[in-house]
Amino acid sequence: MIMHRRRGTAQQMGGGCRRQVLENIAFFADLSVRLPFLENVMHRNRKLRTVVVWAYDYAKKTGLCDRATYKVLDLMAQQHEIIPRPENFVNPYDKERTKKHLEEQERKEQQKRAEEKEKKISKKKKASVKSEL
Repeated sequence: MIMHRRRGTAQQMGGGCRRQVLENIAFFADLSVRLPFLENVMHRNRKLRTVVVWAYDYAKKTGLCDRATYKVLDLMAQQHEIIPRPENFVNPYDKERTKKHLEEQERKEQQKRAEEKEKKISKKKKASVKSEL
């Protein structure tokens, strides 16, 4: 087994090592999306982040994982900002953040409805004042 540390890529890797890399990144991704505190660990630990980014890229390039694994890998990568997050990104496994996100959306919708209602009322008042003149 030869590993080029400069480039961070594996030139030759035995079948067992490939399987271990895939299993480990899948396991880490699953833990990471379910345990949000790992996001802080990833931001503080550059070595860990480097290994995770490499393993994520390796897993994506091999094409050996199933759809469910790729879904969790992508969630993990978005959570740790390895790949860009969509604007409406929500980690479905993080119940606390999901709840806060839903509450925030509901609050914004209520505020928008209140503003629209206020506009309608002010338009009606202006129309009634004009008709009285």
